[in-house]
Amino acid sequence: MARIVIVPTTLERRAYAVEWDEVRAELEAAGHVVTIELPVEQRGGLAHIVYETVIRLSDPAMLGPLLQTLDGVLRDRRQKRAGVVVYGPNGERLTIVGLLERAVG
Repeated sequence: MARIVIVPTTLERRAYAVEWDEVRAELEAAGHVVTIELPVEQRGGLAHIVYETVIRLSDPAMLGPLLQTLDGVLRDRRQKRAGVVVYGPNGERLTIVGLLERAVG
């Protein structure tokens, strides 16, 4: 069982809430602990625009099943520029995924 934290951009969460909830439900059904968090868009008084959805994995071996779930649920997206950056347990970037593309490692 892996712990997975999904941090979609504010726009992603508003526009595709049903799809992200479906991603969470599928991963939880597979026995993983999944949370969806809001992005931190303001630090130290300076506003930051969050451009990419972030997913943090406690177990890098979960990358393959995660990508299959994303592909299955988010395949028919209209917004081609949205992307997901997947990080491992030590903060290392595992891959970057265009939501209508395959992983580019």
